[in-house]
Amino acid sequence: MAIAVYFHRKKLSFFSYADTTMFGLLPGWMLGRIGCFTAHDHPGALTHFFLAVKYPGGSRHDLGLYEALVLGMLSCLVYYLNRNKKRTQGFIFSVAILCYGGARFFLDFLRARDLPLSDPRYLGLTPAQYLSVAFVVLGGYRIVKNRERKKLEDKHAN
Repeated sequence: MAIAVYFHRKKLSFFSYADTTMFGLLPGWMLGRIGCFTAHDHPGALTHFFLAVKYPGGSRHDLGLYEALVLGMLSCLVYYLNRNKKRTQGFIFSVAILCYGGARFFLDFLRARDLPLSDPRYLGLTPAQYLSVAFVVLGGYRIVKNRERKKLEDKHAN
């Protein structure tokens, strides 16, 4: 919220800066999640999945690893999308939050429920899943708005 207020007061375009931020934020976040994986501090549900990590009491999903993989793929996607220099402001940010929100929503179904301090569930979903839904909605909304703006710009250019 503080960032939004700052940009509003300075009359800066949030989305142009948000696009640029994704090029460092996503790979940096991925490295942070690799750290989470090495510490195994995001244990998931018990499983026999081949990427499972041995914990006391059995093998579990390691959500730090899974999120690092998602963020690595998302980083590659963002750099690939950057090749199109005719994109509208905020497009990369919008794609990033849409994809991350979708992935995080589904990853949270793998969270442990049987450990102390497990995330609470409200109507069957974690708080992060509700935020993920908001990310998907906002990202999708921004992509549609960007597409409409691009069509108008193209129409006026011709």
